[in-house]
Order: sequence, then structure tokens, then C-alpha cells
Amino acid sequence: MTIPFFRYRLTLHYSWFILFGLLTWGLSAEFISQPSDTLPVTAHWALAVYATTLILASVLLHELGHAVVAEHYGLRVTGISLHLLGGWTTFEKECPSPRISAIVALAGPACSLLLAALAWPFQGDIVCRNLYKVNLVLGIYNLFIPCLPLDGGRILHAWLWHRSGSFAQAWEQAAQASKHISVGMMTLAIIGLALHYETLWIFFIAIILRLLADQAHKPVAYSQQFQTHLLHLMVPRAGIISIADTATLADLKLLFLRHGYSAYPVRNAIGHITGLVRYRDAQQSAGWMTDERTPLAPYITPLTASNSLSAQIPLIEALDKMILEKVDQLLVLEEGEGECVGWITRSMITRVQDALRHPGPDGKAPATVTQPIWQN
Repeated sequence: MTIPFFRYRLTLHYSWFILFGLLTWGLSAEFISQPSDTLPVTAHWALAVYATTLILASVLLHELGHAVVAEHYGLRVTGISLHLLGGWTTFEKECPSPRISAIVALAGPACSLLLAALAWPFQGDIVCRNLYKVNLVLGIYNLFIPCLPLDGGRILHAWLWHRSGSFAQAWEQAAQASKHISVGMMTLAIIGLALHYETLWIFFIAIILRLLADQAHKPVAYSQQFQTHLLHLMVPRAGIISIADTATLADLKLLFLRHGYSAYPVRNAIGHITGLVRYRDAQQSAGWMTDERTPLAPYITPLTASNSLSAQIPLIEALDKMILEKVDQLLVLEEGEGECVGWITRSMITRVQDALRHPGPDGKAPATVTQPIWQN
């Protein structure tokens, strides 16, 4: 369920409603067990719903901390999602530098710890006591467990990014560290259970963190081993499948049915590449299903720094740019001249990762890593 929340789009995952029910059930039992309370049972349930609402609102404030600080640095927030495990804030693009990434990550735990500090003097009230505990745990949990995608993991990534200079390589290192830390947490939880401590909850959290770390690792797997240059991988200008800037939506549909690519470079009357068109953007046209003669021109994105890169850079920098800009295709330009000489997509880089994942009998990566992919 997605609802407008001030200037943000707030999405409540179905698991959020499960969390709401579980918290309300647990808090109602705690409130009813108070020996000095003479309130009727219905009043205890109402109080539990009230407390649960405040607790989950504090999780929303945690995410708003990320959103507000990110907007301060010029990032556009595309949405806030709340779910069983907490929530996340999504941006149109990744943070442009390690420093900004670390500050945005710190904003959420700082907000939670501030809420805990505000609730601390009023712990005599049972609702405030629960708010204090939840926000304290939320702040410490996110800040001091350096596992992706927690805020602590993002701060670790920012530090590694600052050291290596590569977003992708630092993300891979942080994901690998997250795997090891989650396994360590599982081990400690099992030892705790053997010693009759209540550490089962740590074990389940560790399993979830391990699964999330595996998911975070896949897009950047083997990026630390990238030796291939961009020029060895890109489709050269002569091999690019492009579309004319005078084409219509019907032409784009036909091209998509023939080749299935999600974006196409756009050429002008003299054959120069001047931009690109993404299939998903053209689908937003009001005449997409009815008026196939609609010109393609309004949906063409011109050449900019965000959708192009120099032919002189190594492959790892191309991957970094795709991640930072959240795009799957980039036009390759000749340095100085600004003329398009090639085209590279995320699927090409994925093939390099697959080749590194499955080396040949001699332990070396196959030829697909060292020769242009379009020749295979």
C-alpha cells in the first residue's frame, strides 16, 4: 500500500501490518500485567495500539532522518518503505561521495538516539519507557552492526570507498565482511543457547543479515578482479543498434520486439549519436497503446554526463558510474571530441562477472573477459 506522506511516497509492505499486530499483542500483555492498573481490558488494548503507533512512527522518523539529510545534499528521495524488519529510504541516485554517504547513513541512528534521549526522563510512563527502549536499540543496532544494508554497514562501505576510490569494490568488501559478521553472530547465538541464554533472536537476525549480505554482494561480485578495459568490452559504433530521432513509438516497439533491449542510442540525420531512449520512458506516453504515430522525440534523453563516459576509463569505473547513476546503459565517448564510439550495458559487465565466477580448467578466466563481448 502506497500513500502520500508530505512530499514523500510512503509504502507500507504487508509485513508491516504483521509487525503492527505482533507489537500490539506483546504490548497489550505487558500493560494488562501491570499490578497497579485498574483499567478495563479494552483500555489496555487501546493503550497498546497507541504505543505501537508511536513506536512505528519513530521508525518512520528514523527513515525521515535519512531522507531530509539526503535532500540537503541534493539527492532526490523516490520513496520510503516500511516493513517487518524496519524500513528503507530509496533515492533516484546513489550518494555521490563517501562523505555524503556516511552522513546520510548516520542521520537515521542519530534521529533514533535523539528520540531515545527525549523519552529517557519520562520512563515512569510505560509508553515512554517502551519508546526509549525501542529507539535506543534501533539506534545502536543500526549504528554498531557493520552489516549491509544496515546503516553501520553503509558507514563501513563509505570508509572502504574512501580508501579504494571505487564504489563497487568497496561494496563488495563490505558485503563480504557482512557475511563473516553474520556467521559470527550465528555462532555466538548457538553458544549462548548452549549456555541457556536467550539468544535465539540473535540467531534469526543473523540469518536475515546473511541473506541480505548475499543479495548485496551479487551485483558487484568479482569487481575487485576486474582487469578488462572498457574498450575491450563495449559494442563499437559500427555494431550499435540505434534508432532515428525522427522515429515514432511504433518504430521503437518494433525494435524492442526484434532485439528486446531496454534502451537504444538515438542517431540524427547524419548518423551521429545524440542521446538515447529508454523503453520504460516511452511507455509513459498517453498514446502508447492507441496512437503509434506519436513522435519519439519527447522521450529522448540527450547526451549528458550521467548517461555517458570516456572511452579511456577502466571497466570498474564504468560499473561504478552505472551504480551511482542507477542506469543500465552508458554511451562511450571519445575523449576531447565528444563523439560516440561505443555502447556498454550492465548485462555485458554481468557476463564478465559470470566468466570470473566460472574460470576455465587452468583457473584462468575464459576469453570472454579479454576480448570484446560483441564478438562472441
